[in-house]
Amino acid sequence: MNPIEAVASFFGNYANFKGRATRSEYWWCSLTIVLSYILAIVIVSMDTIVGGVLIAALLITIFIPFLALSVRRLHDTNRSGWWLLLNFAPFGEIVVFIFPFLPSTVGSNKYGPKS
Repeated sequence: MNPIEAVASFFGNYANFKGRATRSEYWWCSLTIVLSYILAIVIVSMDTIVGGVLIAALLITIFIPFLALSVRRLHDTNRSGWWLLLNFAPFGEIVVFIFPFLPSTVGSNKYGPKS
């Protein structure tokens, strides 16, 4: 999946918490989000009001789709989306950070066919 397809899929599945997301989809979207925030930080350094509004808009726009993408990525590794709750446990975010690096389940799993 190329970056444009990944971002299109990201916003096309805005609140879709079912199914699976490939590693490439997850990481291309993550890279796009990081670059967007870097651009917003640069704008904040030039104009704090416009930059602050831009960062708030990015956060509001990206929160639900990235949560859905993270759940679908966990589904691709044959794990429940509830694993994301480990982010609230001490050192749990390290475990959740590792999951997107893991390979996809070969073939179908309980969350659907390979995408």
